[in-house]
Amino acid sequence: APWRINCERGFDCAACTFKNQRGNTHCEICGIRRPDDFGPNDLIYYQIRFFRAGRSLEPWRYASATTACVQELTGLDSHTVYEAHLRYRLSEAHAARAASANNLEGSEDEGASKGSRAGGALGFLRRRRDKSGTQWVEIPGSVLRFSTLSDDQSGRVETIDRVRAFLDGNHTPFPEDSLVPDTVTDKATRVGENLLTAAGLVGVGGKWASLARNAYKIQKSGLTSLMLREDIQKMVVALSSYVGGVAKEFGLSSMDITLGSYYMLWDVKLEKLQTPDLDRDEHMEGKPGVLQAEMDLDILDRMGQHFGFSQICYRATAAEMQWVLHRFPSAGDEYKLLACRDRSEKFRPAFSLMASAKHQTAVLAIRGTKEADDLITDFVCELEESEFHFSTDTPQTYQVHAGMLRAARWLAKTGQSQPAIDQSSHPHRDVDLRPDAGAGLGDALIELYRNGYQIKITGHSLGAGVGTLLALILADREPEIVIDVYGYGSPACVDERLAEALKGTFAHLRVPGAEPVPGLGSRVCVYNLVYRDDLVSRLSLFNARLFAADIKASKPRWKPLFEQDKGAFKDKAKTLWAPAQRGKIRAAKRAVSDRSKGGRSDGPASELDPSDLVYEGEEEAADADAQGQGMDLVEADSELGPSEVHEAVDAAAAGKKGRFAKPPERLVLAGLTAHVYTWRGTQHAALIDHRFAGLRRIIASDSLVSDHWMKKIHVVFRNVRAVRALGDGLNPPVWQSVVDHRSQGMYVNCGVCNYFVGWMHTGESEAVEVRATHHCFSCGRIVCTRCSMERCPLPELGILNPVRVCDVCYSRLNLEADAALGACSAP
Repeated sequence: APWRINCERGFDCAACTFKNQRGNTHCEICGIRRPDDFGPNDLIYYQIRFFRAGRSLEPWRYASATTACVQELTGLDSHTVYEAHLRYRLSEAHAARAASANNLEGSEDEGASKGSRAGGALGFLRRRRDKSGTQWVEIPGSVLRFSTLSDDQSGRVETIDRVRAFLDGNHTPFPEDSLVPDTVTDKATRVGENLLTAAGLVGVGGKWASLARNAYKIQKSGLTSLMLREDIQKMVVALSSYVGGVAKEFGLSSMDITLGSYYMLWDVKLEKLQTPDLDRDEHMEGKPGVLQAEMDLDILDRMGQHFGFSQICYRATAAEMQWVLHRFPSAGDEYKLLACRDRSEKFRPAFSLMASAKHQTAVLAIRGTKEADDLITDFVCELEESEFHFSTDTPQTYQVHAGMLRAARWLAKTGQSQPAIDQSSHPHRDVDLRPDAGAGLGDALIELYRNGYQIKITGHSLGAGVGTLLALILADREPEIVIDVYGYGSPACVDERLAEALKGTFAHLRVPGAEPVPGLGSRVCVYNLVYRDDLVSRLSLFNARLFAADIKASKPRWKPLFEQDKGAFKDKAKTLWAPAQRGKIRAAKRAVSDRSKGGRSDGPASELDPSDLVYEGEEEAADADAQGQGMDLVEADSELGPSEVHEAVDAAAAGKKGRFAKPPERLVLAGLTAHVYTWRGTQHAALIDHRFAGLRRIIASDSLVSDHWMKKIHVVFRNVRAVRALGDGLNPPVWQSVVDHRSQGMYVNCGVCNYFVGWMHTGESEAVEVRATHHCFSCGRIVCTRCSMERCPLPELGILNPVRVCDVCYSRLNLEADAALGACSAP
């Protein structure tokens, strides 16, 4: 009905919906009588117009006209002060009714007296109802100044409300995604993307685009860039981008970093070709930092379960996250999405908070950077000293990763009762550090813990480091809280003292004599997983300096190799890229001049060792370094100047002792780490800590970028379990070493065709030889690229994903599979 009347309790005006008191025969707002024939078109329309206060050029913004007494404003900017004005107008029918009613009431004085009884803005509207007609009229005294919540404040309110509703048993799912209109801009964007894709694949445009890219590479890095495969280019770009920041301290140019990274890659691979079981030997118990040569499977299984949670926060919307949680980890687990943030900003990571009443567990997943290349620019590798009390009266100072600490503080911060940080002295002035900033997850997690829920934090890459520091912040605020952190592709984010303390309940695995962290106890345990040569887990300013020092020390060795490869590349270009043929080298001896030009033929990429450096007043520590227990080169806060670094590096490269002003500081991985490595093609997981030598240096590898991808980590758990399930039945073939060839000065030949492994490649240098050498995962023989094009899984070796096999083994495996199939189908 257009209007409602209750004679005992007054009436709701059909025109303006105002609730009038009992006994009123006229509406106190609009003065309309309540005749039975009053129609639905006799209405008063209200509207609020507003603008951002203090903006003289700000245009008016208008809300939709309404007949209700409640107005909802949309499209407001967060954390902004607005000034709003209320106005009204009558419908044509209402204006006529008002004029007629006014004439029946009598004089203007009587109307004014009734209006005065209404008072203020109501009285004004009562007096003007007969004069306004259908024009908008401002209501004096209706000016309102109000401020909107910031994005952080709004998010905190929703988070804590949803958490409390969940604890009360009143969880409400997030709404499903609404249909988004396909705008002209969206269409134009799709057309542009398709045109760019087509131009890169077909037609003259594709050729010109390729030519332009190659010309740019030549201009930027010379002919070097054209000599590299795409995956090698990614590796070189990642290393040169990161190490380039300290290159000037070592007198290295961009070209030196690029070439040095490239040739150090083949030096590292050469070492593994000479000793195929090297990775296995480095992970044996008794080596520094190796806690378990084969880690406990129950720890690995828990890491596998929480890895799934870390992937959920990469979903685009809250609705998508809920779809996955509906049946994850299995149907009936009933994990609910309590809060989420589906976008990331600088030092404001995306996250999703999930909880299960059935398991009494809350899981916070923090998203890292989506692209591995972004890690180079996103990581702020400054050390920052942070104080933690951990239930003690005296705070202790620890060194942590500055950028990740900012993100962790934002996640934990409530925005209340916390002083603002002085931005004038802060290294990240572009970060919003207002007192009201913060996601408020600290209060949410603590409330869940106080209601009996176990707290788990998980994340990949940057999210793993932020999660570790967030756990420390929560442990500092809540004296009894217990937190497990599961990180994948984790970065170095804490100093060595905190790293030991974050082993949690595994106190028996702590280094004897390690300095404890007062008040923390075993309340926080961090589990990391690092896959092979993952660059992110080795990124630190300390390791970047050490890598640059390796490049400088090895320059006399790789410089002749580059000249030799460049000459071969030019010769190849003169033949107009004649197709490769096998017959150029077969079981031939390498010329002595090649070895003399190419430099080293054995050993690791650099002979520079931390034991070559002695710190003033630290001779005993230097002796410990010589046994593999000490620190390495220099660090960000070192007081060394560039000339001192050069002298120390040159002295170390010459086999002399260098002298530094003070021991360096470094960031390391926290807690326990499952390091997955490959031995004869099979994957194994060893439990290590921050002392492990393989994590204390950047390792040049053609897979150091791809080893960080989540899709690589995803298959690790089942591969390691498949290998472990074979037990004593695991007997992978022995991988052939290149020592037999090289000790006789011979070229390395393919085990299938018996030709030089590098016959398909340009040049015959040692770097080309190493680059072209592969192993068949099935038989372990050295093979060339052309004779090992096939890929297939080898479940009998616990290898479930397709891997490289030679042509001979591929044919044999197919015959065996056909025979087995025939035996199964035989009558």
